[in-house]
Amino acid sequence: MYLNKLIEFTDKFQIKHAHLCRINGRNLLIFYKLLPLFIICFRLHDLIHFDHVFSSERLLITKNVNHLYLLPSLLISDSNIFETCLIIFLTLGTAIWALVKPSRPKIILLFILEGSIRRYLLNNYMGAYADNIFLNMLFWSCFLPMAPLQDKNSEFNDLSVLGLKINVFCIYFFTGINKYGEQWGNYFNAIEVVLLKYGDATIFANWLVSFPSILPFITASVLLSEIFMPFLLFLRGRIFLKIFCVFLFLFHLGISLSISLHFFLPSIALIISLLYPFRTESSSD
Repeated sequence: MYLNKLIEFTDKFQIKHAHLCRINGRNLLIFYKLLPLFIICFRLHDLIHFDHVFSSERLLITKNVNHLYLLPSLLISDSNIFETCLIIFLTLGTAIWALVKPSRPKIILLFILEGSIRRYLLNNYMGAYADNIFLNMLFWSCFLPMAPLQDKNSEFNDLSVLGLKINVFCIYFFTGINKYGEQWGNYFNAIEVVLLKYGDATIFANWLVSFPSILPFITASVLLSEIFMPFLLFLRGRIFLKIFCVFLFLFHLGISLSISLHFFLPSIALIISLLYPFRTESSSD
């Protein structure tokens, strides 16, 4: 009885608040091509840079970190090199399989493997943050519909889309409100500090630092953008989603050009591929 009421409530909610749950086949078609393609690139990168992945320093770090993993340790050898190689090849094979013909069991298996491999392939702080965003997108891919992949003009409502939007909202909103201290609230020199610390290798960062008078405005704009930009996800009208997606792309492009955080871009590409409001024959505002 309660299950029937819950199903009835969710059906009514999806109809009444269609703008919160709307997605179309083109979004899913692009997403389910990009997702395994990015994973293939990540794992090939690990194999190409084998010496760095299995350096003694990195293995020592990962050994002492309690990170998310979904597969138990195989306990085949004293070293985790064998286990890491095995999961890399399993992930690579599954991603190629999913790229050729996507299906829900393959996507769920990819989520399990990717969640497990982070037990060994630990990035630095910012890299781990980007990894977590990517893993969040992979999590929601286990729930997003698979049926419309054959029809890119189809459009429908699904609660998993709302869950995805709430997830993206929390990522940026809480990142924004957790920026506090004198560098963000009084002097507004946080961007200048970051550029001087991490941006030496980029031409764009050196150019920005040469204009110290505009850096406080950039700091304030970053803070305000992270706090208020996510609210666009819940406004009625496709134009707000378009603004959000374009702004999100430009926001992270600026970060990548400034401090070389290129590993954020695949995660952002997945978010945009799902949220950008492509128009179809059945589209309605």
